Amino acid sequence: MHVRLTALLPAMLAAGCATNPDKDPVQLRLNDLEARVARMERIVTNEAQVSQNVDDMQGSLRELRGEIEELQHNNETLTKQQRDLYGDLDRRLSAAGGGTVGAAIAGAAGGAAAGSAAGAEGGAAGSIAPSPTEQAV
Repeated sequence: MHVRLTALLPAMLAAGCATNPDKDPVQLRLNDLEARVARMERIVTNEAQVSQNVDDMQGSLRELRGEIEELQHNNETLTKQQRDLYGDLDRRLSAAGGGTVGAAIAGAAGGAAAGSAAGAEGGAAGSIAPSPTEQAV
């Protein structure tokens, strides 16, 4: 019996090596598993990149929101400063001429019309030049 096994052993080994690796079910399964692992590694790598991109975008969004808040604060500060300056100007004009800014503008328009009429008639008074405040308004 030992002689028979010794003769069969090389025959079995030769038969095992003679199988085509493309049709070997173990090799096919191994190739399939390797392909699946490679695909899963690519997916994980892509997900890591997407996660990094999301984190970067969230950081940029936080920075932009901070800049917007800063600009809004600056805008509110400048608006308040402008109101204060116009209020100061109105008080000064009221104290100087006894009227409000609206009356000063109307008076300036009336004075300019009167001045141009006097200039057209050749009056000795001449024309009244508008003040820098009136020119700015």
